[in-house]
Order: sequence, then C-alpha cells, then structure tokens
Amino acid sequence: MNNRMVGKASVVCSMVVLAALAAGCGADGMPDTGGSSASASASGADASASKPVTLRFMWWGSEIRHKATLAAIDRYGQKYPHVTIEAEYQGYEGYLDKIKTQIAAKQAPDIMQLDQTWLEELTSKSEPLADISRLTEIDTSSFDEKLLQDFSLSSSKKTVGLPMGTNGYVLIYNKTITDKLGIDTSGAWDWDRVLDAAQKIRDNNPKGTFTYCVDKSYPPMLFDIVHTERTGARLKSGDLAMPWTKEELVESYALMKKLTDNHVLPSAEECYAPSQDPNPKWVNGDAPFIIEFTSQIAKLKGQIPNSAIGIAALPQLKNGKDPGTLVKPSMVLSINANSKSTGEAAQFVNWFLNDKEAAAILGDVRSVPASAAAKDYAMQAGKIDKDVGAAVDIVLKHQSKAITGLLNNSQIGAVQDEVLQKLLFNKSTPEQAANDYLKRVGDKLNELKAQKK
Repeated sequence: MNNRMVGKASVVCSMVVLAALAAGCGADGMPDTGGSSASASASGADASASKPVTLRFMWWGSEIRHKATLAAIDRYGQKYPHVTIEAEYQGYEGYLDKIKTQIAAKQAPDIMQLDQTWLEELTSKSEPLADISRLTEIDTSSFDEKLLQDFSLSSSKKTVGLPMGTNGYVLIYNKTITDKLGIDTSGAWDWDRVLDAAQKIRDNNPKGTFTYCVDKSYPPMLFDIVHTERTGARLKSGDLAMPWTKEELVESYALMKKLTDNHVLPSAEECYAPSQDPNPKWVNGDAPFIIEFTSQIAKLKGQIPNSAIGIAALPQLKNGKDPGTLVKPSMVLSINANSKSTGEAAQFVNWFLNDKEAAAILGDVRSVPASAAAKDYAMQAGKIDKDVGAAVDIVLKHQSKAITGLLNNSQIGAVQDEVLQKLLFNKSTPEQAANDYLKRVGDKLNELKAQKK
C-alpha cells in the first residue's frame, strides 16, 4: 500500500491551530457548523501552475485531534496551494450514521476516517471506497503487511482503508512496586508465572491483586486472550461456524475461574462495579499489573508519576496455539471511489500518513502511526513516548494470527459477556458455562447463516 500527498489547504480558523481560538469558531475551536473550509494563497511555481482542486476530509475525535489535523491541513496547503481541503469534523456520536447517509446519497467526502469494523458493512452491497492498492500515489511499504491484510480489506477483499494508528494489548506494570516485592519481571511471561506473582502480591498486601478491572469489559477481554491462545481460533464472519469444542471452552472457563479465585483478577463484585479512572488500585500500588492497549500507556504513566513502569508481551499459555495479542488499527483512512479528484486525494493521504512534517505535527493523536516511517519521524520529533513506541514494536512482533475476517456481532458479544459474568459470580460451573455458550451462540450463528441465504 502507499503514501499520500495532496495540494493546498489552509483552514478557516487556521489561526486557531497555530495560535489560539479565533472569532468565528465555536468555544471548542470548531465552527458552529461542525466543519471548516481549508484554502491557502498560491505559492510556488509548480503548485500555482496546477489546476485548483477542492477535497473534503471528514473525521471524528477530540479537540486535540481536531487542532493537530487542522494544523497538518494548513501545512499541506502551504506546500500545495492549488488544493483546498474542506475539513469536516465532530465527535464520535452519530458519525457512522452520517457517513452511511452520505454514501447512500453519493455525497460522501473525498477522504474519510473510518473505524475498521465498518468496512465490511459499508462495502457489502456496493463499492463506495476506492481500491487503494491501485492508487500509485500511495506508498504502503512502511505499513505492517499483516495489519493491512487483517484490517484494510472490503467484503470483496479490496484494500479500502489504510491503518492510521496501531493499537494492541501489552502487559504494563509498576516496576517500582514489583522490584519492592521481589517479583522478577524479566523474560517472557506465562500464566503460571502470573499466578505465582499474584500470590506474592497477596502475601504482602491483603487488598492486593495481580491486576485490576478497568471496567466490566475487562474479564471478557481477558477470556478472549486466553481462549485464543488455547485454540488459535476466533468466530469468523465468512463461514459463521462454531470454531471451538466444548472441552476447549471448559478449559478456558476453568482458567478464568482459577485466575479470579487466586487473586489475579479482583472479585466479580469489584470487576462489575462502576469503573473508576484513575483506578485506585493502580494509583495505590494494590494492583501493579494491567493488560491494556498501547494507547493507554502515557495515561497510566501519568497516574503514577513517582514510579517507573515496565512493558512486556502478554502472558502465554503453555502449549498454546496463538500469541493471543489483538493488534488493530486505531482507525483507517479511506478514499471515496466516486471522488472527482482521486489522484489528489491519494497524494494527500500519502503525505498525511507517511510524511516527516505530517508526523511531527500529528504525533499520536490517532495512536502511534501505523506507518513505520511516520512513527520514527514522530519519535524523533519527541511527539511519541519512547515506552509507547517500544510497546507497539512488541505487539507487532507477537500479534495474533487469528484476526482476519472477525465476526463483530453485538448480540453474540452480549451472550459471551453474560455467560462469563455468571461463571465469575459462582452461578455456574465451567462445564455449565460451556454448554450455555454453545447453545446460545450456536443458535445465533444459525440465525445469521439463514439470513445469508
């Protein structure tokens, strides 16, 4: 896959980007209309000789992301003044519905930030997104090939979205606490070693556990990791088959129960209580380990400013079939297949994702850049924490093999969560949980198969 470059862009409210909030923008730096127009005066003989082009670029995010993106657009406009980029930005709520409506009306932006999980749905009945592999303006040589294969494809297997950032699970720990407790954190981790560390933590602290629950999604996330390590399989949207045996499910549910009973996880009551951020168990050192996305490292470090942290690959199951490390794009960038300026859009995409100046401006506002070149540029510019950069290298080295074509179904997800929660609250056994899962998820898979016919 490739890089992006485009022509000119300066932004209404661009002074907001370069200095402070200006008149005509909302209180949060956004125009009241939810977008802004980017244009710049012509400069440079080559650029001024080019035909004027206007591109629309739509994204969601925080105010920090908005300001950085507008600054990048402004810089692009200075370099390529024949291109005007109209910036359309908002929060996450309602974004997908807006994109779907615009695609249906053939009024979608030229360039769109999308969630990777939307690609199959958006391309299932038509082809509204350009095949990036056919756009020579974009250089994809700096992107992890597996990440592209797993997360960039449409329902017809065309490359329709480039990863903007890389996110994946790692084991993060408070090294100041682990050193104090005499816990050896060197080398690779397995789950037996985790159990031993949990016992040492508990022996020294009656409130101590190996990890804490970030929120109620934490136990299902941990189950997904250990079960994928055990089986090397996940639910896939293609065949909609049940990939696991009852025995495999029983073993994974039994391990989850063991982890809870032996203070790796807190009690179910604590895990399913309202979440707290920062979590007091992390701040106070009662739970010195956490499995989290690489994008959360800087925040976690900031919550324990007087402690050093360490980072390791996820604990592995002995004789496991898969590393279990979910690596995914923070989001993807796509080009409208019906754009009147596909080549210019591709040039901008290439610049935005790969260029040294763009990387220095954008930093990690969309997580660590998925382009290795952009990541290196951003780190050299001091825009990415060195621990975060190292963590991304770890997840790419240990990423799960069982990712392509994952089934994303909210009803199945709800069943998975309910079955596990019942087990952890001692209202079922591992065998009962496995039977419940096979029956309820199996019924839903059959329903989805029938809908496909």
